[in-house]
Amino acid sequence: MADHPSVTAARTAHNRGDVVFQHSLTLSGHVGVQPAGRTLPTKADDVNSVLNEVAAVGWELVSASVFNHAGSTAIGMAYVWRRR
Repeated sequence: MADHPSVTAARTAHNRGDVVFQHSLTLSGHVGVQPAGRTLPTKADDVNSVLNEVAAVGWELVSASVFNHAGSTAIGMAYVWRRR
């Protein structure tokens, strides 16, 4: 899972010296026809692996919140981390 974009971004932010890092993951993908002009996630992320990798980089989870993509069946989670 080290190649997931959130893990790569976490490493980059940590190496740059950022104090806060935020990203989102898809918990359940969109089912059905894609709306015109939008591309919604169609599959869920491997959430546990990504979160474990981000923590291993040197981040401590501060908060998480659930959101849905407007006009979609897709559900995501936004995460905020702080540097350990």
